[in-house]
Amino acid sequence: MTERSEAVVTASEQRMTGRLEAVVTASEQRMTERLEASEQRTSGRQERMAEAFTANLSDLRNEITARFNKVDTRLDSLERRTDRIEVHMQSLILQTAA
Repeated sequence: MTERSEAVVTASEQRMTGRLEAVVTASEQRMTERLEASEQRTSGRQERMAEAFTANLSDLRNEITARFNKVDTRLDSLERRTDRIEVHMQSLILQTAA
């Protein structure tokens, strides 16, 4: 090859290399932007999921507390009734003993 044809080939190779680098750089930038957007969406979803989970736990805690309070109230009522029955039984025992 002549010097001129070598220079043309070298210039052509440099142009192609420059174009390839530009295409690769642009592709890398687009992929980086997509990745960042995906990370933001994922982070947002995780935050919303954590908030929903916390809200569900809070609701569950409230429901368990309410049920516990109902059971506690029923047990108190049973205890009062048992005390009254005991008083009546003692009264009956005293009446029959006399």
